[in-house]
Amino acid sequence: SLRQRPEATYLDMDVDPDEANGNNDFGAFRIDTGSAPGTEPAPLANGPILSVKAGTMVVKTQGLNFRTEPAGDIIRELDRCTPVRVIGNWTADGMWKRVEVEGREGALFARYLREAEPERIERLLVNAVREWLRFDKGRADEKVDPYAGYVGEMWANLGEEYDGRSVYPNGDDVPWSAAFISFVISRSGKAYSNFKMSGQHSVFTHDAIQARLIGRTDRPFWGYRITEVKPSLGDIIVRNRSGNTYSFDYAEVNSGYISHADFVTELLDGGIRVLGGNISDTVSMSNPSSTGDSQEYELDSDGYIKPGQKVIAILKNRSEAV
Repeated sequence: SLRQRPEATYLDMDVDPDEANGNNDFGAFRIDTGSAPGTEPAPLANGPILSVKAGTMVVKTQGLNFRTEPAGDIIRELDRCTPVRVIGNWTADGMWKRVEVEGREGALFARYLREAEPERIERLLVNAVREWLRFDKGRADEKVDPYAGYVGEMWANLGEEYDGRSVYPNGDDVPWSAAFISFVISRSGKAYSNFKMSGQHSVFTHDAIQARLIGRTDRPFWGYRITEVKPSLGDIIVRNRSGNTYSFDYAEVNSGYISHADFVTELLDGGIRVLGGNISDTVSMSNPSSTGDSQEYELDSDGYIKPGQKVIAILKNRSEAV
């Protein structure tokens, strides 16, 4: 248990002995439930300890049934990015794999497994999904404890004192989607240390585009047009919002405009699914009906993002080359 000092006053300043986080007076404190930059993600109360080693296979969808045998009893549901050790094929056609998950053997449907990405990319994916799990798989509300405090951790990472309840003087909520991107990246290892952390997507988008143009090999992301590269796991998709129609050319020479960005966390048949913060006031990879903005993008037959989906740029993850 944690509590503040029991005195009514201390050094002539008021103290609230019966209150905890969220106070602005003397004695206020915030518990950092995250990990230091570059360390393994902390264990989660509502999910597995997410860590992936090279050579393992990884669950690529959400809620995959881990069974005693093919079509057998369900042992548990596995979250996206859960690592599994493949022992071999359970069926001759390879549709079911015999796997080990946290010391327990069972069966998984092979279609929903993928090869692990390079370590630095996998670490970023793990950290993004970790936040999704921490926000109750998209069911949490930014204005409710403890989630308001989790948003506060993201802003504290940028040296700001906002949280999930913060509003501007005009009454508008303070958007934290870019703080989410920066928070996840800041905890994903030294290879990402030269990412342009910001509370504005346009700032790190502009930096990534410029980094590519001038050959900054120390940058973990380079910015491309949707016609130049195909999206991959661990990339960032930057799109327009609020009815704006900013182009790649505009983003190349400007660093201050309204936009949004998400991580690519799943490759679909003919599309990709992305995960982001401040989507319907939570961390989500679903399609928010309130905004009409999809968390999925269609790809053409060659694997490029189809035009007409509000995309400004793809920030290609090149952390393995840093």
